[in-house]
Amino acid sequence: MAFFGALVLAAAEEYTALRKSKPMVLAAGIVWALVGWAAMAAGEEQGAEQALRAALLRYAELMLFLLVAMTFVEALNERRLFLYLRLRLGHLRLSYRQLYWSAGGAGLLLSPLLENITTVLLLGAMVVTLGATSRRFVGLACISLLVAVNAGGVVSPFGDLTTLILWREGISTAEGTLGLTDFLSLWPAAVVAWAVPALVMYGAVPRGHPPPCPGEPRLRRGAVPILFLFASTVAIAVLFRGLFGLPAAIGMMTGLGLLQFYGYYLRRTHRESADGKGRGFDIFHRIARAEWDGLLFLYGAAVGVAGLGHLGHLTWLADSTYGHFGAIGGNLVAGLASAFMENVPMALMVLEMRPEMSLEQWRLLAFVTGTGGSLLAIGSAASVALLGLARGRYTFATHLKWMPAILMGWILAIGVVML
Repeated sequence: MAFFGALVLAAAEEYTALRKSKPMVLAAGIVWALVGWAAMAAGEEQGAEQALRAALLRYAELMLFLLVAMTFVEALNERRLFLYLRLRLGHLRLSYRQLYWSAGGAGLLLSPLLENITTVLLLGAMVVTLGATSRRFVGLACISLLVAVNAGGVVSPFGDLTTLILWREGISTAEGTLGLTDFLSLWPAAVVAWAVPALVMYGAVPRGHPPPCPGEPRLRRGAVPILFLFASTVAIAVLFRGLFGLPAAIGMMTGLGLLQFYGYYLRRTHRESADGKGRGFDIFHRIARAEWDGLLFLYGAAVGVAGLGHLGHLTWLADSTYGHFGAIGGNLVAGLASAFMENVPMALMVLEMRPEMSLEQWRLLAFVTGTGGSLLAIGSAASVALLGLARGRYTFATHLKWMPAILMGWILAIGVVML
């Protein structure tokens, strides 16, 4: 009850202003206190300790991977790359309808590389800024953008936490190991999941043009090399995982080392600007500005779910879902449940259950949980971030109004995956 109560509080972050990491971190401690008490009563303290250490190791790999990715994104933001792209787009003088398609399409393409939360914040800021005079446009564009980034995120381990968790686990079946190509093959389904609701909502998008965007786009020194280093770091991580069979986090940390050396070069060759304001690059300041609320939320989810698994609750849950409905039915239940309790804890629960499934069913699980979070405005961390960014213009009620269209696209996309 403590863990699921924490999930409810995390989902209600928009209304309570309580950061989602706080209840989850506390709940993880409560769960493992109960595990320790039960283990002590049964004389199995060593087994509980080993289970906790395994959960902490699993989380540490995820945290290091995400911390490096967040640091690169924050570095690119500090070098004004995202502001440059936003201003460039504003100077194109796109209409509301052109901007609607541009934001959704860009979200679908960028989220596999930049991760869905980062992508939704970047493009969401663009939508809110350029469409500030039209509340209806902002609401519709935010819904389309959210569906796009969640759909695009499932095709890459770097795009969504659910996909990353499953890829990092190296799930092996009789047909082979769940790898990068299995996620990449989800592209057609991801396009369907976004395009169907986007087309349905398109008729409600207002006509006309937003007001011109002031400002002259200009990059800071080092923006392009850092972007190249980010791409190289992703390649190194894939190499470590695919060729050497080592955790991808080691490859990401290697890339962070390269960024540290380049940051040292930027700092040593830095010159003060004419106005006396510094433009130096501090790598540790970039690390400090990573999304620590999300990282701590992931800690609570990963460690708490491991505790529930050790207590046997997930065995009962697996029998109640996958045992009764089979692999396909169990995955669909997991996908629908992710709309209410966030997709990351749901994926962690299924992973802890370890139901007997084929490679295709594990791939289906990645898709339904990653995109199922789009059904409601509380189903993913990206949606919670967008609710805060476009407060008052994109709301839970606005999302709920178009939920049938999103559900229709989700069902059709699942059919594509099955085919």
